[in-house]
Amino acid sequence: MQRAFRKQYPQLLPTGYPRNDRLSNATKDDINLLKDDLDIDRNQKVILYAPTWRDNDFVRADHYRAELHLDLDKLIADLPENTLILVRTHYLIANNLDLTQYGNRVINVSDYEDITDLYLISDVLITDYSSVFFDYSILRRPMIFFAYDLKAYAEDIRGFYMDYNSMVPGPVVETNEELIPLVQQALAEPTKFINNDQYRTFLEKFASWEDGHSTERLLETVLENKPPYELQQLTNSDNLAVGDQIQIKDATILWSGIPGVKGTKFVKNIDLSEREEPVSIKQIVTLAPRNFRSSNLYTGGVWINGIIDHESFWFNVKNVLPS
Repeated sequence: MQRAFRKQYPQLLPTGYPRNDRLSNATKDDINLLKDDLDIDRNQKVILYAPTWRDNDFVRADHYRAELHLDLDKLIADLPENTLILVRTHYLIANNLDLTQYGNRVINVSDYEDITDLYLISDVLITDYSSVFFDYSILRRPMIFFAYDLKAYAEDIRGFYMDYNSMVPGPVVETNEELIPLVQQALAEPTKFINNDQYRTFLEKFASWEDGHSTERLLETVLENKPPYELQQLTNSDNLAVGDQIQIKDATILWSGIPGVKGTKFVKNIDLSEREEPVSIKQIVTLAPRNFRSSNLYTGGVWINGIIDHESFWFNVKNVLPS
């Protein structure tokens, strides 16, 4: 983000999305009230199907192909009767989608205002390449990726920024025959879809800041000029915060980023023996929270980003001289 927008702290705050705080903080009572508002039985199992928009769904001006590749007839027949399927499509095809034949077993929620409510009341998410799975992962619930046009999407429609199959936090299938047994299993044994290395790695890489306090940190930073993270004590009497001026005792290992993060490299060695005074950091620019994690790598400690001789470097908090 800092490279992309050419901004440093405090223009860029290391925090989660305030809108996602609800996903971390919602209680069982909150979810039941949402179900009540939507006239859904509190004991009903809910599946949310939220596919992405595809450019090739365009037919002509103001007309888009409204075709679901999910076999709703087979899915309904093979799932318990107390299972409800919510379908959330892109608004451009929502008006052309007729699901009335399925009665109260399938509901078109494409026009529902807040998708966060739909996340909260659902037990399983079925999606494909939509970004909804980034937010949904915060709930630690099963996700299944129904990528029926995976090859075409990758090569001809939009493509991917990352390796799709290895990155997504759930099984990838291309047919309804593969999908339906997984949906049954996800409803019966949800923990099997969550307690695995792929899901944990995804959370550590993409949701490590989502702790339910992002709004609080943002307001404190903007309105009260407080740093987004308060650090534990460095010594018995010293604390560090963004904006502090400090000195470091060893400048032989200075990094371009937090060690372990992709792209980080050793960049500079300052020989302190040639200086009369310790290297002074005029201002701490960014603090990575204690036990910062990048992907599945534990970096440990607290990492500080500061300016030395007009250049930005990262170093461990253990390298700071007590004031």
